[in-house]
Amino acid sequence: MSDPDTNLKDDPELKQVKATEATEESVILGRMERFSDWNRAVTAISQLIRFIRVRKKQNPVDMIDVRAETKSFILRSVQREPFASEIEQLEKDPPNGLNRNSRMIYKLDPFVDKSGLLEEGLMAHP
Repeated sequence: MSDPDTNLKDDPELKQVKATEATEESVILGRMERFSDWNRAVTAISQLIRFIRVRKKQNPVDMIDVRAETKSFILRSVQREPFASEIEQLEKDPPNGLNRNSRMIYKLDPFVDKSGLLEEGLMAHP
């Protein structure tokens, strides 16, 4: 009797498929390249967020608040791509910050603010 797994590997009718995980941030970053400037991107994403909230029948939507949230979301998404490990380390252990092995970013005394943005500290953060 032959091994069923071996038969599946040799079957020409089966196709291998690779699955990738798409996060909300990666989807947004991919779409950001389509916008010609910052204001167009913020406006488009703000309108999308507003549309979703209206469809979910959430509280009245204030476009000024939505634009502010959108700007923070975009900046967080962009920062998390190159600095994911540093942000994770700062969120886990904020008082100790980063060690010297965390690239050159440690010289800026970075911290993660209340909205999740990576900021330069210069010893001024709480």
